[in-house]
Order: sequence, then C-alpha cells, then structure tokens
Amino acid sequence: MGTDIVLVAGAVLLGLCVGSFLNVCILRLPRDESLMRPRSTCPHCKQPIAWRDNIPVFSWLWLRGKCRWCRNPISKQYPLIEALVGVLFGASLLAYGMTLHAVAAALLGTLLLGIAITDARHYIIPDEFTWGGLVIGLLLALGGGVNGFLQALLGAAVGFVLLWLVGMAGTWVFKEEAMGGGDVKMMAMVGSFVGWRACCSLCSPAPRWARSFSSRCRSRRSDSCRSGYSSRWVRSWRSCSVMRSLPGTGIFSRAIKSDG
Repeated sequence: MGTDIVLVAGAVLLGLCVGSFLNVCILRLPRDESLMRPRSTCPHCKQPIAWRDNIPVFSWLWLRGKCRWCRNPISKQYPLIEALVGVLFGASLLAYGMTLHAVAAALLGTLLLGIAITDARHYIIPDEFTWGGLVIGLLLALGGGVNGFLQALLGAAVGFVLLWLVGMAGTWVFKEEAMGGGDVKMMAMVGSFVGWRACCSLCSPAPRWARSFSSRCRSRRSDSCRSGYSSRWVRSWRSCSVMRSLPGTGIFSRAIKSDG
C-alpha cells in the first residue's frame, strides 16, 4: 500500500511538471514561438521568472497569485492546468496500474486539454498537438506488437475519415465551413490512442447535433448561426465526448467551462 501511494504521488508530481510545460505550449504554439527560448517572463513587467517562482502550483500559491516584482496578478490558468494534469496522471495510474495504458490515458488527456484551451481561445489547433500526438499514439501502440500498431493506424485512419465526412455534412447543412482541418487531424490523433471502434462511437452523436442545431438556426434566424457559432458547438461536442472516456475527467469539463 505504501508503495502504491509513493507511485501515485510520483505520477502526480510528474503530471504537475508536464502541466507546467503544457501551459508553455498553450501560450506559445498559437504565436509560432519557440518552446525553449526565451525564458518565461511576467506578462506585465516582462521580468524573467526565476526557477523558484516556477514550481508548479506551489509557487503560484506562495506568491498569492502575483508577480514577485510588479505584484500584478498572474492568471489562475497556470496552477489550474498544472493541477488538472497532475490529477489526470495520478488517476490514470490508479485506473490502469503501471501499464502503457496508463501512460496513453495520461498523455491523451493532456493533449486534449491543451487542444481544448488553445482552440477555445484562438480558434486553432496547433499541428504540434495533433501530428505530434499521432506520433506518440503510434509509438505507444508498438507496445502491443505489430497487431497493436496496425490497430492504432486503422484507428487514426477511421478517425480522420469519419470527421472529414462529418465536416462535409456540416458544410452542406450550415452553408459554411463547419469544421477545420485541425479538427480532422485531432480525431486522427485520438483514433491512434483509442482505436477505430471508439472513434465510431465518438462520432455517432454527429447526426443528432447536426439536426438539432439546424432546427435551432431555422427557428431563431440569428446572426450567431451565420457567424461561426456552429463551429463552437462542434468544438464543445468533440472535446467533451473524448474527455468523458478518460479517468477522472469530470474535472476537465468543469475546468474548461470555468476557464471560458
């Protein structure tokens, strides 16, 4: 039992560090900035952040959510995401034990959280999340041998094709682009982790939300329907659908809603 507690604590600490790096990705990838240089700085006074002020969660609490130098507030996003990823890593270990499945669940959840926050704020999904995640999913599938790798490859292909078809149908219904290329690449990445059967299950609600939203648009005739609100609806559906399949992900849904 003591060993289990140590392992879970270690997983949580690792998750906190990964969450800290995820914050960097969320901030810099949409701007096409390097993830390594320059060092992190205060968004207000631009003072470089020392290592002691960059300890996940703890430093934010110690400084009471303010910059050490200018005393301006630092966004709650940073400790929140760090804590979420830490919990996800711990929950994945508890759910699946010391297995590749636990690693896959933790990394997939981290990627989806990064995608959800970045997409909600900037309306883009960086290729580093999608193509990079696809590579990670395929590499982890090698742990299951040739058959595991082929299943992951099939899952990626099915996810890509299914969401591409959903996008085409949405474009026809809404008379505008309903889904970008990033969404399709994201589902390919998800497919490499969860397999083709899960991809089919995730995409199965598509006809229902399409009919529902189309009726809503016709009845309200609102400008929001013509100004891209349909894309936001798709975003909410696809992110929450995938996240609900991961351990402890009720936390993710509440966090994304509060962050938005």
